[in-house]
Amino acid sequence: MKECEACGKCLDDSQTNCPCGGSSLDVHLNGSSIIDGKYLLERCLGRGGMGAVYKAQHIELQKFFALKLIKHSIVADPSYLARFRTEAKALGKLEHPNIIQVTDYGIDSRGDGIPYLVMEYLEGDTMLNRFRKEGFLELEQVFPILKSIASAIDYAHTCGILHRDLHLKNVFLVHDFSGKPQVKILDFGLARITSENTLRKEEKIPRKPIPHIDKVSETDETRTYIMQENGADDLTLEETIPVSLSEESKTDNVSRLTQRGTVMGTPGYIPPELFRGVSATTASDIYSFGVLIYEALVRQKPYGSSMNLEDMPETPPIPSTLQDTVPRELDEAIILPIQKEPEKRPKKAMDVVRNIQNAFDGYRYRMWRINEVPKRIQIAGVLTLAFVLLFLLLSNLTTFRNIENYLVDLHFQLMPLHPPDDRILIVSEDEATLEADRTPFADKADEVGLLLQKVMDAGARGVAIDFILPERWNKSENFAKLVLRNQGKLILASYIRKDSSIIGMECIGGLIMAGLGSMERAQELFGFLNMQPDTDGYIRHTQLGLLNQDGQSMYSMPARAFQILAGSDIPRERALRRLLIDYSIDRTKFQRLSWKDLPLSLNDNPDMFRDKIVLVGGEYEGSQDFHRVPFRSGLSNEEISGLTIHALTINTLLLDNLVQNVSRSWVLLPMAVVMMFFSAAFLIRRRVFFPLIILVLILIGYILIVYFLFIWNRLLLPVGVPLITLIIVLLPIIFIRRKITFISKPSMEVQEK
Repeated sequence: MKECEACGKCLDDSQTNCPCGGSSLDVHLNGSSIIDGKYLLERCLGRGGMGAVYKAQHIELQKFFALKLIKHSIVADPSYLARFRTEAKALGKLEHPNIIQVTDYGIDSRGDGIPYLVMEYLEGDTMLNRFRKEGFLELEQVFPILKSIASAIDYAHTCGILHRDLHLKNVFLVHDFSGKPQVKILDFGLARITSENTLRKEEKIPRKPIPHIDKVSETDETRTYIMQENGADDLTLEETIPVSLSEESKTDNVSRLTQRGTVMGTPGYIPPELFRGVSATTASDIYSFGVLIYEALVRQKPYGSSMNLEDMPETPPIPSTLQDTVPRELDEAIILPIQKEPEKRPKKAMDVVRNIQNAFDGYRYRMWRINEVPKRIQIAGVLTLAFVLLFLLLSNLTTFRNIENYLVDLHFQLMPLHPPDDRILIVSEDEATLEADRTPFADKADEVGLLLQKVMDAGARGVAIDFILPERWNKSENFAKLVLRNQGKLILASYIRKDSSIIGMECIGGLIMAGLGSMERAQELFGFLNMQPDTDGYIRHTQLGLLNQDGQSMYSMPARAFQILAGSDIPRERALRRLLIDYSIDRTKFQRLSWKDLPLSLNDNPDMFRDKIVLVGGEYEGSQDFHRVPFRSGLSNEEISGLTIHALTINTLLLDNLVQNVSRSWVLLPMAVVMMFFSAAFLIRRRVFFPLIILVLILIGYILIVYFLFIWNRLLLPVGVPLITLIIVLLPIIFIRRKITFISKPSMEVQEK
């Protein structure tokens, strides 16, 4: 049979030139192109150190296969044919998607017998030719190929079969329907078949000196190196070359090497231990796989094509220094499988790939952080700014102020009720008084003047009248005496209209004003009654002081009463701020006295008025002076009289610690920091379970801090607005996370064994 050197077509011996291109023909096989009577050789696909591969057609099945003819020169030993059948049968049992399947085997009868293997026919190219034609692949494209190779190697090792000649030319890339390369490893186990036959031939070679070879030309062919007694090459093999050992290993290993008589492999891929005469193991395939990876990624072999241990450096060149496409994170993982000592290499091929993939993931994570983290921190900054602006906006909206007010009520609900100050006494014109005497209070100027003077004489600190008194009272002698004799102890009611005009001062005109001597002294008698409900209609706050048109301070009736009872002034700045009424005071426990019972009490028990501030007002159904206050469990209703609210206000001022609203900036700043940190964490981290748990714990902690600060120090921090704002601004992160990619931080450990 002849072959065309140009196209590889197989022709009969009668042909002189190739019909396709007219090229000359060479005889490569004596006899017919039909192998073993059933395979017709059509074209030579390639040649290697162990034989040639042909595209062959099964004559009966009419199906194409790849048929490999083993070189006749390496099967001279008759016992080889028996071993070949045994090994070929074992190879046929290898069933792995990334190992080319052996479908048949046999021995052609011509000559002394030519062993052949029949494998599935693949269309594609070797990894080496692919790189030469189209250039080296990117890292992401190489990893799937390496995983397939590793899977095949580990599978074969579990079956007890070594490859022993793994390199780029033995990796075949087949493109499937998806367009992605499917990996098939060629020649699995053939090196073992050939080497065992060669080993048998050389077992009786006596010990001899080993010649030194300085340089070996680079080639992709598999070579079998056999030492003869006189140091000459074995001319029965096509490409043989003697092997030199390092001086330190000659004494121990030269005998073993000559006894074994052979070193199989491709220059640059042969593990160092084989040069020392050590038998091939799974670690040897790991080394060859490591060289393949090094060449695929770095685009050159780590030790070149050296066949001399003395020419090999202690460590290979650092990959990232030779090829800028290789990240520095991969250096250690790439070098690990090509360590000279077999025990330092990973045990499995898949471990090699995992180490490199893990290192590459570390590189991708580093680059991802460099490129993405600054952008996402900027997004977090924008969200934080939105949080600040939204916080300020919501704080001024009625709905959210009502939410905050409701939470303030809850603060007081959680506090135990405590009794009121016993220095406050309420004297009310109630339903019982009206039943006993239907005379309106406005017509009782003389009675009021007389009885309240007796209250003052009984030792009361002061009296506050919670009625807007009519002008005709200035004509009452008893009332005039009460006013003039008790300046600084008597508080009369006034009311400030929306137009800033004041009503109620008419009651001290005429003789009373003359007795007072000046308008300033007259104004000091009055305290305004204005109460401004919150946006939800509940009375929670009260104004202690205002500035009139002349810039002078005007105080409310409760503020005047507190000044009389405590004997101290309220600072102007404090008076101009709104006071939060303490509704943890049990308002049902205030000392009360019906106006109708006042004369009897003055006669029978005058000491009950000593050192008291006496509040006089109306608490009957038609007074129109009832107001809604926050609900408190254990108390009867949510509407109480203005007189009771004044008593609660005075009592609040008498407490050691007043409830103080903490400035929004003290809450806004830490909340903005929390927002910035966790929005960045949610945008950067793939898994946010732990940050989310930490955020929830921080928020729970904030709520607890708010509660305990209120209980212990009467400090009131906003709760609803900051938490609602935080949730509103964090919601867009859910949408953003669905649109962006994440890379988890990989483990940077490299598996050594």
